[in-house]
Amino acid sequence: MMELVYRVGARYNEVSRNIKILAAEGIITDEHHNKPKHTRTRIIKLQDDCRTQKLLAALNNLREDDNIE
Repeated sequence: MMELVYRVGARYNEVSRNIKILAAEGIITDEHHNKPKHTRTRIIKLQDDCRTQKLLAALNNLREDDNIE
């Protein structure tokens, strides 16, 4: 989770809230793993379906629009 926070340049609470929203919408899966003698691990995966593809296309369009201006 902290790696994701660092990569997107946002605060932990913002990223956590958005992950909950995306998981509730079925766009991602959010798995928690607690292994003995290891740190807690949280695995976040994109679902490979039509809705996810549409969301990624929209985000790419927004990024391209930002680069044009």
